[in-house]
Amino acid sequence: MTDPRKLIAEVRELDRVASKGPWHFRKDEANTFEHVCDGNPDDPSEAFVIADTFQSHEDGDGPFIARSRTILVELADALERVVKLPGEWEAAPGDCEAAVLACARELREALEGGGDG
Repeated sequence: MTDPRKLIAEVRELDRVASKGPWHFRKDEANTFEHVCDGNPDDPSEAFVIADTFQSHEDGDGPFIARSRTILVELADALERVVKLPGEWEAAPGDCEAAVLACARELREALEGGGDG
């Protein structure tokens, strides 16, 4: 199993060196994938092209790449919180059971409610 701390570090480095998001996918007759600087994916005059997908093998490639720009950071944030839990629980062993139950309740609520955390 890959050390989750290495995955987090890799995502943090990729985030640091990448052009800032969010990225948007705009499909026209040329299948252009663009980073829209003003957050408006419908205004090409305010866009910086990240990649051209003229010969994309799958229709889902552009949206996947665009969403990956922000979702990887969100997943790294969530994973980082999980990685810290054992240390927090060890620091307060008397509260460990309560902490585990609270974490389980929070996770159940997020899953049942379809929430974003």
